[in-house]
Amino acid sequence: MALVGGSHGGSHGGSHGGSHGGSHGGSHGGSHGGSHAGSHGGPYSHAAGSPLLAEALTTTHDALVGFWDGGTGVGEIARPRGFERMAYLSSERRLQVLMADISPNFKVVAAGRSVRLLFGTSVICEITPPDQAFLRDQLRYMRNYADLRADRLAEIMVQAEGVLAFFGAQHQLNTTRRQRTLELLTVTQALTINLEMMVKHLCWLPRPLDLSPNVQPMVQTPDHSTFPSGHATEAFAIATVFHRLTTGESIVEGMRHRSLPIRLAHRIATNRTIAGLHFPVDSAAGAMLGCAIGEALHALCSGQPSTRFAYGDADFNLNSRSGDGVSQDFTLHGLKDYGDTLSKSPAEAPAGAKPAAEIFAAFWRDAVEEFAAPETAPGRE
Repeated sequence: MALVGGSHGGSHGGSHGGSHGGSHGGSHGGSHGGSHAGSHGGPYSHAAGSPLLAEALTTTHDALVGFWDGGTGVGEIARPRGFERMAYLSSERRLQVLMADISPNFKVVAAGRSVRLLFGTSVICEITPPDQAFLRDQLRYMRNYADLRADRLAEIMVQAEGVLAFFGAQHQLNTTRRQRTLELLTVTQALTINLEMMVKHLCWLPRPLDLSPNVQPMVQTPDHSTFPSGHATEAFAIATVFHRLTTGESIVEGMRHRSLPIRLAHRIATNRTIAGLHFPVDSAAGAMLGCAIGEALHALCSGQPSTRFAYGDADFNLNSRSGDGVSQDFTLHGLKDYGDTLSKSPAEAPAGAKPAAEIFAAFWRDAVEEFAAPETAPGRE
């Protein structure tokens, strides 16, 4: 319960609340939230109810049942209708089952200075944290980005609670048209939060505020490592799954063509730098980790090899190359270059024990079907 209660409570409550509350409607959130919690939530077995209701049900039982010898008047109970697709469960319970189904396929391990994400027994992502001298050099970007705080204030404050609502501006994400998609993206974020926190722990680096009081973040700085950025990791994981669902393409193609999900994920990540919470390098590493998680989830369902992503000196990084004046900022152009490189020389994760998640795979297929009707795909550049 703690696994999803914490991460799901944060991601689902914030993200799903944002997208569901936004797309499904404030009136539904208000009137249904009140009536559901009061009248609907109380009388049914999945809710705690109230002392008054409990007493009322007790006196009703005594009045109606009378003497009962403990016998039963029914035969074998069949599984609920919709059992295979978990339709009998609430959304929260379905997400808990999905998390239990997919989580055993992933593991975070230390490898010297680097940290690796394993998918089964295959390394699908490896990130190497920079030294603190590199972070100090990145403070110049923090200074420049701070000028955008007034412009990005609304985005930054909303995204501090959740990001799914912003993806809901690209395709309808609601419980009537895209129930499976919405829940699939929510469980993607919940899984990502659990994995990223272990990566952060093993890669610990100080926050911008730790290096200079002049950063003056516009929101409170979290207690965990700056590297990699959690928002970047989650945004790119969601973007990867979203791009797969809506186009059938890998996120490598999304990078190359700067698809809308990629542009949104990049903007969400950049907003954390503007807010004074993350260095650009944090977002760059988070992007690699998020893309690796998203592609691995697709591999769970398709049986195809998962793409390997990496941040480090020999992989995607922000180090300037001698003589060409490349910025050490995290840019869409840099992502495009990396996507071009991967498309020419695909970096497939080494074959290992084949991961499995049958329940999640069925859920993914249902989400794909929700986009089967002709509809404009997210834009490209």
